[in-house]
Amino acid sequence: MIDHITVAVSGLTKSRLFYERAFAPLGYTLFFGKESVFWAFDIGNGCLFEIQQADSPRL
Repeated sequence: MIDHITVAVSGLTKSRLFYERAFAPLGYTLFFGKESVFWAFDIGNGCLFEIQQADSPRL
């Protein structure tokens, strides 16, 4: 079982807004995080979907 997944993003603020809107119909909500570092969304059953500010572009 996967407990959580983290996705690196280049624009944390824009990504947070995107995922808040995308997850709303599914009932997934913002759970916790740290401004300018990461945000975690509760996707049920103790699982998290996280977005993290990328330090540099990744290949």
